[in-house]
Amino acid sequence: MGERIQAMRKRLGEGVISRALFALILAVILWGWVTTQDDPEIEIQIPPITPTIINKASDLIILNEAKIPAVSVTVRGPQSELNRLTTLDIPIALDLAEITTPVSTNLPVQARVVGHRSVRIVSTAPETIAVTTDRIVAKDFPLEIEKGQPVLTYSIGNVETQQRQVTIRGPASQVAQVQRVVLPVVLGDRRDNFEAQFVPEARNNSGTTVTGVTIEPGNVTATVTIERIGRTVSIVPNIQGTPAEGYRVGNSRISPPTITIDGPPDVLAQLIVISTAPIDVTDKRESFSVYDIALNLPDGTRVLERNTINVEVEIIAELQQQQIGGVKVNILLDPGLRATVTPSEIAVVLSGPRERIRQLNAGEVTAQVDLRGRGAGTYDVRPIISKPAELNADPAQQVRVVVERIPATPVVQPTAPPTPALPTATPPSGNRPNQRHNQQ
Repeated sequence: MGERIQAMRKRLGEGVISRALFALILAVILWGWVTTQDDPEIEIQIPPITPTIINKASDLIILNEAKIPAVSVTVRGPQSELNRLTTLDIPIALDLAEITTPVSTNLPVQARVVGHRSVRIVSTAPETIAVTTDRIVAKDFPLEIEKGQPVLTYSIGNVETQQRQVTIRGPASQVAQVQRVVLPVVLGDRRDNFEAQFVPEARNNSGTTVTGVTIEPGNVTATVTIERIGRTVSIVPNIQGTPAEGYRVGNSRISPPTITIDGPPDVLAQLIVISTAPIDVTDKRESFSVYDIALNLPDGTRVLERNTINVEVEIIAELQQQQIGGVKVNILLDPGLRATVTPSEIAVVLSGPRERIRQLNAGEVTAQVDLRGRGAGTYDVRPIISKPAELNADPAQQVRVVVERIPATPVVQPTAPPTPALPTATPPSGNRPNQRHNQQ
């Protein structure tokens, strides 16, 4: 090869070869410049990618795996290549090949580009990730039955299950916290014996559920017997004292009216009602309420429901009946009529609070019959009683009203007295010719 180059140099001369090499280099530079102008090299950031855990020992578990952050990757390359790049082309991994025992450490983030030779990784954020590992262990525990609270007069009796033991599996640090495994059995809305599946729970010393472990089996079938407990009795108010004069205690309302209690069978067998704590009504004039009142429970008993007991005490005025006599019956008529009522006065029976009866004044009770719009005739009616609103009136006794028209009074025209006649003078007969003559 060297001899051929030497021969070429002799034939062409050193100048021709130098110019040819220069032209070749210039062409390469020009091609690169043109290529760069058409497809420039740029830098972009890929959306966050969740790292893949690789080479983890089978007996280890990553305690903070759920908290491992996604990784942002910055890459550089030709724009045309980056336009075709996807997150599937950039696998991100955390390699646990060197971790064989429980440890807390920072692992470097491993990132690479697949299928795009001209694209390269510039940086990752973060560059390292904290990882805490623990060894996976398994431990057997006896299964304890945990009965739920009674519901009204029902409770859980016997619970039978074929599963006597369960296995707890998980990180050694979490399994070490487990002190017992219980099977919570609850009634729900069931009131008859039943069979159902329940989920066992791992508990620590304080009774709190231990998380991060699994229980095998995850569901346990149990046959549950339901028992009736307690007794439901009525609640009565324990009213003490006397209301103000003229008042008395009416109906007292209790909410709820009954309560269920539990206790020794011989005590429950004798119970009919339960009384409240004393409620004083001394000198009361108005109804009132007592909230969250205590109950007088027999010794050894307890309330199964956690209800608040409220009592509404009704204080009402004592009623008195009084007859009011001599109440005049007023008649309303159309013009031109007159009436005669029999009897003209009636007795009215009133009932109501004693104090109001005592304060009754004259004129507060009236009786009225409205016959407007009716003509002459005889009517048997009950007067309408007008009275104070606080009082009640018995129906008035019936009265008879005779209505008649008022007769017209004749008009008498005055008669003029006769006009008296004037006297006429008559002269003596012997003188009449003379008078005539004289007149002539």
